[in-house]
Amino acid sequence: MALFTWHPHYTVGIPLVDAEHAHLLALADGWHAAVAQGAPEDSIRAGLASLIDYTRAHFAHEEDLMIRCRYPDFRKHKAEHDRLTEKALQFQRAFRPERIARNAEMFRFLKDWLTLHMANSDRCMAVYLGGACPDLKTPLAGAGEPAV
Repeated sequence: MALFTWHPHYTVGIPLVDAEHAHLLALADGWHAAVAQGAPEDSIRAGLASLIDYTRAHFAHEEDLMIRCRYPDFRKHKAEHDRLTEKALQFQRAFRPERIARNAEMFRFLKDWLTLHMANSDRCMAVYLGGACPDLKTPLAGAGEPAV
């Protein structure tokens, strides 16, 4: 059963950001499935590294948009990104496929953080950005692949 699933209620109204969020959840779910199915450790570690890399690129993309549109809560939003990135790197360093309870804690944290961040912080950001930079509300080429 999928743990990380895109739902329309996660939509923030900026097509490129929504596509990136959907892709982020798909990567997270693929990584969760690999762990749950007992995939080889190197495959699991590669999946986690890909998830972290994509998350960093997505955060950088959002931060570029916030700067471009002069988002007044940029520092607070970026601090949330920085905290998740640090927590993800801590999980990566401590990750052991056989530590089932610790892995469950990690998956719960990641799911809660992502869904709450999208529903709250990203939605507030998108409302502001949509008004300040209305061109962001139109579909853009390359949706789902953050600028790296």
